[in-house]
Amino acid sequence: MTKGGRPRHLLAAWPIVERRLRRAERLVIFTDFDGTLTPIRRRPADVRLSPAVRQVLTDLVGRGHVVGVISGRALEDLRARVGVPGLWYVGGHGFLLCAPDLDTAVLVNRGQRRQITRVTRRLRAALRNDPGITIDHKIAAIAVHYRNASRAGRLAASTAVQRVVADEPGLRLMPGKKVWEVVPTTPVDKATAVRFILGCEYRRAPGKRRVAIYVGDDVADERVFAHWRGISVLVGRRSNTAAKYYVRSPADVREFLGRLREVVTAR
Repeated sequence: MTKGGRPRHLLAAWPIVERRLRRAERLVIFTDFDGTLTPIRRRPADVRLSPAVRQVLTDLVGRGHVVGVISGRALEDLRARVGVPGLWYVGGHGFLLCAPDLDTAVLVNRGQRRQITRVTRRLRAALRNDPGITIDHKIAAIAVHYRNASRAGRLAASTAVQRVVADEPGLRLMPGKKVWEVVPTTPVDKATAVRFILGCEYRRAPGKRRVAIYVGDDVADERVFAHWRGISVLVGRRSNTAAKYYVRSPADVREFLGRLREVVTAR
């Protein structure tokens, strides 16, 4: 939670936010994907970005603003689902980055990749009898989804994941919305990726008056909110958030992005 108390509803506070946006020469906009740009689905493969949101992101980039989409998804999966050129794409909770010029960075070494592959096999063997558990192997992480699992399945998955993390030095557990993420202990997360992108932006165009925006819905986004000096927006309601503002749903995020476009096109 912020020092000033509970976060304010972003759209209700829009006159204050809009004045701040209009003073900026450039916007730097970061947003999570699942649960933020799109509603969460029972099956992650069913998630689709709406054409309206895709067009707003395209318009913002086309007017020279910086946009980054940051997710726990695999990088190529994220790029395919968003499908907007000129963005920063960050996958694997910060371990995988793709710049607007398509240069990529993978912040895991060969040994960590082998470990992730080996642990994926262990988890699939341990949880093969529960069809409600889905295990997603990514370059830098393993996602164990339990949204569709029975109570017994969730308990079995929790036990298996905890055992693996205890048995495998160099791994840590990161909880999310109906998912456990197993990632390397390397100190990399969404906040790391955001700091890297901001550093690139400030070196590329020093002296610009900027407003930085971060929108996210998950526990992993709190690491960014905790030290964010710009506009931070939680999607949903949590009493223990460090975000300054909140909106209720991805539909509100779509409304917010539309208002951002109106601000930049009115100049």
